Amino acid sequence: MNRNNWSLRGRMQVAAALFLSAGALAAQAIPELYGRYHGTGYFEMRGSNDKRDLTEVAIDLRPTGALEIAIRGRNVDTRMSGRVTEWSAKHQAHIVLDRFDGQPTDVHGYIRFDDRLGFEHLALSGKKPGRIHVSFDPKGPNLERARPGTPAVQPPVGQSPNGSFELTEEPGTIRRGTELNQFRTGFVRDCVAACRNDDRCQGYTYLTDETRCYLLATVSAGEANRNATSGVKRASSNVGGSGTSGFDVRPGMNQTGRDFSDVSTPDAETCMDSCAINTRCRAFTYNQDSRVCYLKESVGEFRSSSGRISGARRN
Repeated sequence: MNRNNWSLRGRMQVAAALFLSAGALAAQAIPELYGRYHGTGYFEMRGSNDKRDLTEVAIDLRPTGALEIAIRGRNVDTRMSGRVTEWSAKHQAHIVLDRFDGQPTDVHGYIRFDDRLGFEHLALSGKKPGRIHVSFDPKGPNLERARPGTPAVQPPVGQSPNGSFELTEEPGTIRRGTELNQFRTGFVRDCVAACRNDDRCQGYTYLTDETRCYLLATVSAGEANRNATSGVKRASSNVGGSGTSGFDVRPGMNQTGRDFSDVSTPDAETCMDSCAINTRCRAFTYNQDSRVCYLKESVGEFRSSSGRISGARRN
């Protein structure tokens, strides 16, 4: 048999092996693992003599094989996503990454766990977006476990599942306001998802230095902060908001419908947007003196009241 035929046969064998490997992976029970760990290691960009110490890693591994990794240290705050290609009997996950801080990547490597599925070692290398090498060993126990019920797959950042509102993402910005809840997480996507799925939440701030998410019922103007990423809910262009097409709006009027929430907003338009993105809200009244927005679950009568602007959804 000539050399070309051997080459063809070899390629077919490799393809078959990959197919069988994928089938075996699908049949394996990949555990759901989440951890945030302190430890020691390094992040290196070969060819630039740029080697930085690592102090923390967060790993989010799903039973589907989906994977997210965040590494932090001296002048390092990087997030990567990808998938497990093999889960060995020795509790070692061989991985391939597809995104590195939002850029396409060919980084690959492995995560090693002990017999109790405690994290032991992370090793990564690749040539895109640069010659990247990562090595990390944890010190001490797991710092944090995943919050129960965290969805494995999130809708894209910025859009709700039903398209009724947009959730902005503002890196380098901190927003303050009335706090609904806070929790620790290694990933900003958990913060985005928590706000998106809570009707009371009007915005969020995620602090990378604290790895903590703050959900806000009222939202202030943004301030510059390099350790923060924030966002606010805005009505989509096809749901009233930023205009009055979806509402019967009447200045100088109070709406007597039944209140279910009140929030501080800077103006009546923002109050209307808050009603537009909440499926429970049928009407609103905005008090211009106190800057309080009253969201209503039923539509009552419009009654004359100075300093008020009210609106009700059009049928």
